[in-house]
Amino acid sequence: MRIERISLGLFAILLTFVAYAATVTDNFNRGDNATDLGGNWTDVRTNGLGISSNAAYSDIVDSDASSSVWTADSIGNDQYTEVTITTLGASVDFRNVQLLVRQTGDHEDNTQDGYGLQLFTGEPGTAWRIVRWDNSVETEIEAGAGITINAGDRFRIEIQGSTIRAYQNDMQLGGDETDATYASGRPGLIIYGNTIRVDDFEAGDLGGGNPFTGPFGGPLQ
Repeated sequence: MRIERISLGLFAILLTFVAYAATVTDNFNRGDNATDLGGNWTDVRTNGLGISSNAAYSDIVDSDASSSVWTADSIGNDQYTEVTITTLGASVDFRNVQLLVRQTGDHEDNTQDGYGLQLFTGEPGTAWRIVRWDNSVETEIEAGAGITINAGDRFRIEIQGSTIRAYQNDMQLGGDETDATYASGRPGLIIYGNTIRVDDFEAGDLGGGNPFTGPFGGPLQ
């Protein structure tokens, strides 16, 4: 009996618990800043996203983009990102916003990987698509049919295992898509052009991540 108790005690000491955040949010209700969302975020392009009138935006006018990912909390591998589009892009702008999941690397170093829901706002019959980032290059996974995007619409991308889904106002866009290239990473946003505004960012764990690791860092089976 003594040996059994010692073994269990050693196991408890070696056991590591990694706490995944169930949900993280940001309403951007703070002072304007052209290229910095604050300490909870990390830029993954030369220009990070900024804040204007309590909404996230990019200060870049041309075809380049601003992008940041949430790094203040660990999110499980099965994760989602949601955001509300509050201002549509102008017709002369690139009108592009992406909701990101499982993002890793840096765009400028050609190491950005992960998945995104790309939305082209401010035009009739708006296109949407699900993309995969491979070494900072986009690959289309699904090209969606035309939709209408209005200010106030809420969008979501989620990935669970290898299944990817996109939503507009809680209604699924297209069908389930599958891709198993990337297993982990962080939620975030990309915005092209300086007229789009997004608000009420939310990301979280869908519950499929394994929060327990063994003494050598591997998953506890």
